[in-house]
Amino acid sequence: GGGAGDKKAEADAKRRQMVQQRQRGRFTVDDEGSEGSEEEEEDIFATRRAMKMKAGGEGAEAEERRARLEEAARWREKREQEDRAEKEARRKAEEAKRALAEQQLDEERREVAARRARIEAAEREQRQLEEERAREEDRERREREDAQRRAEEEEEEILRGARASLEAAAAPPEGAAPAAPAPPHSAAAPQHAAPPAGALPKGAGASPEGVGDAAADREPPPHPTGARGSAEAGPFPLLPPHFTPGDGSSSCVVLLPDPSNNLLPGLMRYFLHPASLRGALQGAPRGVQAEYGLGETPWGGSEGAFPLDVVGLFRGAIGPGPLAGLPLPPGCQPGDSIVCVAVSHPEGLPLLAPLREALGAASVRDLCGGGDADGFAAGPRATLLDACAITPLTSGGAAEAWFTTEPSEGGAGGGAEECVCVLRPEAFARGAVGPLVARAVEAGLDVCGARLVYPRRAHIAKCRQVSNASLYEGAPCLALCLRGAGANAAWGAAVGTEDPRVARMTDKGSLRAIYGVDKDRNLVRCSRSAAGARKEARFFFEGGG
Repeated sequence: GGGAGDKKAEADAKRRQMVQQRQRGRFTVDDEGSEGSEEEEEDIFATRRAMKMKAGGEGAEAEERRARLEEAARWREKREQEDRAEKEARRKAEEAKRALAEQQLDEERREVAARRARIEAAEREQRQLEEERAREEDRERREREDAQRRAEEEEEEILRGARASLEAAAAPPEGAAPAAPAPPHSAAAPQHAAPPAGALPKGAGASPEGVGDAAADREPPPHPTGARGSAEAGPFPLLPPHFTPGDGSSSCVVLLPDPSNNLLPGLMRYFLHPASLRGALQGAPRGVQAEYGLGETPWGGSEGAFPLDVVGLFRGAIGPGPLAGLPLPPGCQPGDSIVCVAVSHPEGLPLLAPLREALGAASVRDLCGGGDADGFAAGPRATLLDACAITPLTSGGAAEAWFTTEPSEGGAGGGAEECVCVLRPEAFARGAVGPLVARAVEAGLDVCGARLVYPRRAHIAKCRQVSNASLYEGAPCLALCLRGAGANAAWGAAVGTEDPRVARMTDKGSLRAIYGVDKDRNLVRCSRSAAGARKEARFFFEGGG
């Protein structure tokens, strides 16, 4: 009985052990067992394999799911990074666009401000110019009125004196028979009666318009440096102070016909080039020489300039006076207008050969601008040598008489007036002498007088009372007398306003706009009224007194 109980207790212990092992997942097989242990072991192994297979399947699925989640997380993170980068790039582009727009706006503001400043500056300058022009016009108007008033007073005084003299001369002495009536004026007599001697003020002479009619009443022709005129100033010297003609071998007078003024501009341009005035300016200070264009490249170069020294120049008419005894150009008759030029050799050498060569090289057609000149030898190849007359210029010789000829009568009709203009040094330096005379001819004005004078100190002092022209002691000064209907107004329009800078804005075709520099170097000084022109004509053309 005891043995059976022990086996039963041992079997129960094995069962409990198997249950515990099954619960812990550990199985052991004991060969020693009861019936059916093999089947139980197979069941256990089958169960274990099923559990392993189930556990393995769940692990792979979890691993795959975990891999998919990690990949989705990486894709989401990458997408977020791209979104952040795109947003950052868009933000930067907007900031750059905003900055560019602000920069463009600032530039537009600055440009608008600069344009407004330029407009305001231009308006200020225009206002200043208009104010200056108004002041200048007002000043010119006052000067014209003053000059007109003085001229009227002077004429009234002259007329009163002349009337008193005529009344005194006409009054018969007591007991004398009445004088016979005077014969009527002839057709050739002047339209105005000249006042008797003593009626004119000191230094006054016949004006240019009465030159031909009063030739018989004029005083004897003086020496170029003679003493006709007032005792205060005397006549203008017409040769340089330092110039000595000598025996005539190194200095000559060239007479050229010019009845219709069409050659005069070319002659002025040819003979009055700065390079041709070295001899005339030899005694002038260096500063004055520089103003005339010496010491620098002349305006337009030196090509075509007269190669010898020009020391004098005059335009007048052949009358019954001193010029009648001189050799005249071929075909010239008394009353014709001529241009006289005094030339000398720069080194004092014989002049005739180089002078003939220079005149033979100067084409009349070229000097006339391609046209023909009346009074010159016919033919397209005519030169100055073909129609000129050359006379030696000697000290005290008869050839000096050409300097005393008055301005020509010209062809102006009734109502003509005179205008006197005096060229400034910059007109020579800038090559404006020829174009200036050409503009006068184009305006229909007759250049009835042209004279190159050399003022002395007394003339400069006297000039301040007559004209505001700029004169330099010992330096050549070219005075022109123009005649025509409304000559002062026509010539003022051709020259332009006094300030060349204003002229370049208001009248670009005027002479001062083209050749002038500034208000102090404005090319030419012109008379403003007929009365002032008559006074200046007496001063520059009749004695300098």
